[in-house]
Amino acid sequence: DMNYRLEVHYRYTVEGKKYISSKVKLLPIAKRDQRKIKAWQKLYSAGDEVICYVKPTDPSLAILVKPSKAAIYSIWFPALLALFGFRLILGSFSNKAGG
Repeated sequence: DMNYRLEVHYRYTVEGKKYISSKVKLLPIAKRDQRKIKAWQKLYSAGDEVICYVKPTDPSLAILVKPSKAAIYSIWFPALLALFGFRLILGSFSNKAGG
């Protein structure tokens, strides 16, 4: 299987000190479809000025794309719905037993 991998290098400065990074996301961007890699490449052309996100406790670590919180919401929201549903079911049994 052939995978295409995005490689980007960029410079940034924190408190007067210069750094170089190659991380776009926390995990490397590798795809089987070359068109998807080319789409990522269009986001970061040579000479562009973009925002990078630097780890406050270690400025030598930076990324261009913040991690999504979608995974957290996709786990917790259904779990909360299930919990409330379970509570409703238990509540209906306890009301019938008492009345």
